[in-house]
Amino acid sequence: MKKLDWSKSIVLTSLGAAVFGALYLTNDTYIMHQVIRSEDSFTAVSAYLIMGGWIGTVCTLIYNSIFGKWLDSDYPGFNFGTSKMQIFALVSGIIAAGSTAFCLIGNQKLDPSLVTALANLSILYLVFYDSFRGRISLTKIWLPVVLIIGGSILASVTRISGGFEITLIGILILLIGRCLTDAVEKIIRQEGVWKSDAVTFNFWRFLWLTISGTVMALGIALARGTFDQLIGLLQTCWKPAFPWILLTMFFVFFFNTLLQKALKTGAVSKVSLLLSFQIVLGIPLALATRSLWPGVFGELPSDPVVWLMRFVGAILIIAGIVPLAKKKYELEKKKKLE
Repeated sequence: MKKLDWSKSIVLTSLGAAVFGALYLTNDTYIMHQVIRSEDSFTAVSAYLIMGGWIGTVCTLIYNSIFGKWLDSDYPGFNFGTSKMQIFALVSGIIAAGSTAFCLIGNQKLDPSLVTALANLSILYLVFYDSFRGRISLTKIWLPVVLIIGGSILASVTRISGGFEITLIGILILLIGRCLTDAVEKIIRQEGVWKSDAVTFNFWRFLWLTISGTVMALGIALARGTFDQLIGLLQTCWKPAFPWILLTMFFVFFFNTLLQKALKTGAVSKVSLLLSFQIVLGIPLALATRSLWPGVFGELPSDPVVWLMRFVGAILIIAGIVPLAKKKYELEKKKKLE
């Protein structure tokens, strides 16, 4: 019997990416709440972009040599890839730097259940793009879109008693800023990974993300007059932040490599569907962490009805993603046959 190569299974690689994605988002939320803090919130985001990027680049290089062949049997060892792959890695990295900044702002202000629910809805924009191009009729996707938007509102609930309240920051920063840039980046990332293997592309994409993120953070700091504040924060927080960033980068390495392997193996739509598993994981992770370490994410809702609403919201989001992913998959399959 032929031995199954698990790294070529879109289901296993996508679900693995979902688990590591939920873990790194939870850890990043802790870092932005408790470790890298500043009176100016964007200075803290900029500091993490720089530190996380360079620590992550070194970690990725090390992890590639240890886990590369196991994660992707096509990985030949360290290489520069093709010029086309480098172009896709560069563009993907630049967009990912902006997407990461949006996500870090969300990490800073919200808890993991909100971040995982609202930061992983890029398929919404992918389907809208296909509808704009005339590939999918809006009449066929309006119900799933309503379910996702309604689910996002419920997943953003912060208070029920004393007046219904949702986090507009989460919707604006994550659902619009993060997910829109993530959708564009996913399309480019898949093109790039087809030009190479998942491990090689992951390293170069991450290096370009780091370079562009550093340039962006320093440039914005100079423009805002907060350059000295940013340098001071980097000097004071790198030691306490270092072990936590190492942990995040361990999770991020597996998340990105498995995601890119899944994108190379199957359609973006199917991968997006399986990745939605992390939306549900965010709620138990937030509650478990809070019970072990009260106050770690700031003041979380204590009303069980709020958490019930968030859970219902997560289910509605997934219920909307399933038919959208099916429509997108049918479209991608049709395009291949043509």
